[in-house]
Amino acid sequence: MSDPSNSRPDRTSSSSRREFLSAAAGFSLCAYAGPLLAQIGHEPKAHLIDIHHHFVPPFYVNEARKQILATNEAAIPTMQEWSPEKSLAEMDRNSVEYSVLSLTTPAVWIGDVQASRKFARECNEYAAELATKYRDRFGFFAALPLPDPEGSLKELAYALDDLKANGIGLLTSYDDKWPGDPGFQAVFDELNRRKALVYLHPSVPNCCRGLQPGVPAPTLEYPQDTARAITSLMISGTFSRCPDARFIFSHAGGTLPMMTSRLAALVRRPEFAGKVLKGSITNSSVFTSKLRTLRTNRRWQRS
Repeated sequence: MSDPSNSRPDRTSSSSRREFLSAAAGFSLCAYAGPLLAQIGHEPKAHLIDIHHHFVPPFYVNEARKQILATNEAAIPTMQEWSPEKSLAEMDRNSVEYSVLSLTTPAVWIGDVQASRKFARECNEYAAELATKYRDRFGFFAALPLPDPEGSLKELAYALDDLKANGIGLLTSYDDKWPGDPGFQAVFDELNRRKALVYLHPSVPNCCRGLQPGVPAPTLEYPQDTARAITSLMISGTFSRCPDARFIFSHAGGTLPMMTSRLAALVRRPEFAGKVLKGSITNSSVFTSKLRTLRTNRRWQRS
């Protein structure tokens, strides 16, 4: 049913909507799996790469307990039980040859600049140790304390240049600020300059915790915050300004594919002229020229 608050999309927009949904699904799941294959150094027998594979450093829960309790308290027991051996066993059971490790929410921003910088460094160095020890099985996305742009730029350089991370892992929001926020512009400009691979994992914004009693916030908010993040990057002009940064979004882009007609109406407003990537809503060719089709949310099957 159409929403009277949005103008009806024109025939051209409607006719291309199905094409956009197909292309956007590939965009939101994982673009550019090819470079990951190159970084492995050999062709995996199973042809499966898991790019949504969380790790938990042994010190992580103690450092971030307050933030975990605020977003997903039920996850603490599972997080405390994590080990690389369990991950490898799970990978073998599911025919996954190579996984790119990343932190789940709340990642490394714990509210204090210096503490978050130290925490990010410790987590990234731990991930690098795993990637060195299990070089044929693990890579990693380095975490940044994004609300601290200066610290993020320093950690970005260290992670990519010294630790040889596969890319950078961010959250979809921090303290009710989404990635298109002007305060984060310098970090995204540097990611673009480096043509970096950027993986965004959903978070739960402060505004939307505990809205429905008995329903854990990640159940509903993870898909929605992913859509908020993509919309933020789009309407802020970040996608247009950073064409060389390569983005991966979890969970099929969250709720974004269901909202394309609404976004199409939104971006036609004059205030977004020149900011939104031309054709990103109504022309699937913007996506399909560079994207790979994915079989599932977490696995990429090489054709």
